[in-house]
Amino acid sequence: MNFQILNNKIFRGYISSRDINGSFYPQNIQNLIIRTFCKEKKINLQLSGTEWNVKDSFLMLRSVIEEKNDGIIFFSIYQILENLEMFKILTNKILNKKKVMIFCLENISISNKKELNNIINSIKVNKLIGKMKLKYK
Repeated sequence: MNFQILNNKIFRGYISSRDINGSFYPQNIQNLIIRTFCKEKKINLQLSGTEWNVKDSFLMLRSVIEEKNDGIIFFSIYQILENLEMFKILTNKILNKKKVMIFCLENISISNKKELNNIINSIKVNKLIGKMKLKYK
């Protein structure tokens, strides 16, 4: 996505208190990366919502989805990718509200169902490749 079209849009940040893909990132680092990303892309950023440190809890995210904003800027896609089915539910809910999702660490944006399906297919392929044992000659 061309981030320039988001210049006049208002986005809400979303950070986590729990591990992200097996690593812990302090909240101040997550916020710094989101703020830097937004500054570079000239995206208007509202204060980040911080998720509770409870496994499979997305209470804060559900609240941010309902707020008046044009989209959500996540620190990482892995904040909501603990479970592929839950990922699909959350991302579809965001898209149904006509909001854009941006994942800073991976430099991914999703603004429609086609882009979402492409990301889901990539995730499935990466999982499949990760399970395969490659043989080298």
